[in-house]
Amino acid sequence: MTINTNLDKIKKYLATEVTTYALLLDGEWGSGKTHFISNTLAEELSNTKFSIRYISLNGVSDLNELKKKIFFELMSKRGKKVNQSATFAGRLLESVAPLNGVLQVGSNFIEQIRSVEKSFNKKKLANCFFCFDDFERISENLPMEEVFGFINTNFVEFDNVKVLIVVNSNKIEGKQREKFNKGKEKIIGRTLKQETLMMTDILEEFSSPYSKDSLLSKWLEPHEKREDIASVIKDFEIINLRQIKNIIGIFDEILTETAGYLNTLEESIRNKLVSIMFNNLLIVYIDREGDNPQVNYKRIMERHYIIKEKLSIYNDNPEYKRRADEEKSFFEKFHEKNSYVKENLYYFDLITEYVINARIDSSTAENELDTYVKRYLKEDPMMNSYEKIKNFRQLEKEDFDREIRTFFHLLPNETSLSVSDYKNLYYILNLLSNNEFNLPSNWKNVVFDSFVRRTEEFEFVMDDTSDAFAWNDFGGKFSEMEGIYKKAKDKNVKEREMCKVEDWFKNNYFCKENEYDLTAKLFTRANELGVVDKYVMKSNESILLLKDAIKRVYRPLKNNDRISPQKKDIEIFCTSILTSELNHKNDYIQQHNIRELVDLLKDAIKEKEEISEECN
Repeated sequence: MTINTNLDKIKKYLATEVTTYALLLDGEWGSGKTHFISNTLAEELSNTKFSIRYISLNGVSDLNELKKKIFFELMSKRGKKVNQSATFAGRLLESVAPLNGVLQVGSNFIEQIRSVEKSFNKKKLANCFFCFDDFERISENLPMEEVFGFINTNFVEFDNVKVLIVVNSNKIEGKQREKFNKGKEKIIGRTLKQETLMMTDILEEFSSPYSKDSLLSKWLEPHEKREDIASVIKDFEIINLRQIKNIIGIFDEILTETAGYLNTLEESIRNKLVSIMFNNLLIVYIDREGDNPQVNYKRIMERHYIIKEKLSIYNDNPEYKRRADEEKSFFEKFHEKNSYVKENLYYFDLITEYVINARIDSSTAENELDTYVKRYLKEDPMMNSYEKIKNFRQLEKEDFDREIRTFFHLLPNETSLSVSDYKNLYYILNLLSNNEFNLPSNWKNVVFDSFVRRTEEFEFVMDDTSDAFAWNDFGGKFSEMEGIYKKAKDKNVKEREMCKVEDWFKNNYFCKENEYDLTAKLFTRANELGVVDKYVMKSNESILLLKDAIKRVYRPLKNNDRISPQKKDIEIFCTSILTSELNHKNDYIQQHNIRELVDLLKDAIKEKEEISEECN
């Protein structure tokens, strides 16, 4: 690594018996200065007499605070020569009287320090290599020249102690800059510029703490893979090593969460998918750290802004135009800069969810990954043809004509396209048709018939976009497709709600998924399912548990906006309980539980109505 140049200079400095100066390491934030000290340098010095004593100056506002930091660093368990510097700690304590009060956390604390001090030879302080980091982050209340003077007097000149000052000098401005330069002239004998590490080596080092059997380590093991990732990092101009280290750590967490599915794939497909997931994470992580993160990454991936622009959809809507310009800028920034990313990128909801909320629903994530693998990574003639038509600008005329014939030959029997694919397909083909491209004359009918055939099979929850038909209405077949889509989606949503609600009642009013999603239609679906006799009235305990569950899922029950829309359904639900064949009038425990449950529901409705009347 090129950083060895600085390492050699530091080793030569430490090997010099008498020095009257300190070293200065200068570099940008995130360029790896601290990482170099705590890893490369620390490892190099581990077999020498020297022990690194690391002190951050971030926020230090007076010399007492600085001395306190130095003291605790000297008395820490860091390194193998810790107690050998106790004499110096004692001298620091004696030099400023108020510090004793600051450090006196126990009645005999100072006495313990002094007893330790007497046990060691002062010369052993020469075994310490002091690294003062974050020099540019010193509080404005503490003049830099005082810090330079303190280090010079107590370390460099007086005791010939080895010192490295670490700084990002570009962040020191104005008068502070002048003071910094003057202090630097008096104490610094040599300035080292933080040099760029080979990114392939950084990736290898950052992944080394993880198990060799982990998916992350296996994926990054080939040097060629690290070269690919290094090229992305370079093209994206990511110079902050902390960002890269954080991204790798997050990626290991994501791979661990999804390992159950990933390990079922063939190695070649798994490696391809992992590469796509990493590029996805890299872009979303960087974007989320920006001022205006994108909302819908998949929309950008599909380059909807191009289609909208061609169709003049936002001619009269400045807000649409602004969003489209942002999407175009984002695409050019991340998608067009690096060929490896361009060929290995898709936006998974599970990645965005993890970056924002640090959680993954394993079942949903597995479904999303599996859908992608089946559509894009396994040989699918239909999807291959569809992708080529989407990117028709890259084709020669003869290739395009051949691909159109292939596509419409496959379309009547396809099982791969999603709702969003059909929507995009209609827009693209309509655009091509208006521009006199050679298309089948009946293309609208063929697309419509295939869409109708597939409607019952679509997985609406995993659909690429939530607003599949939210754009311009072309009328005709497209409007019919929109109507069919909405009906099918409503049916699908209802079926899923029915399954969730029945599972909730069947499992004693608990479910693995988010219970809040059930509350909007809980009583509506419960009545349709006839759950009262089947589940609620099966025991006195079941009635009691339902009352507690309602309090839990509708918390707070009073003034809950999901109660009043279900007023009629709640009244029907209560009537079903009171008139149930399993309602035994002579079972006083059951009757007590029923009264509590029914009263709870009726009071919730009544309170909501009273609050609404007061608001009116």
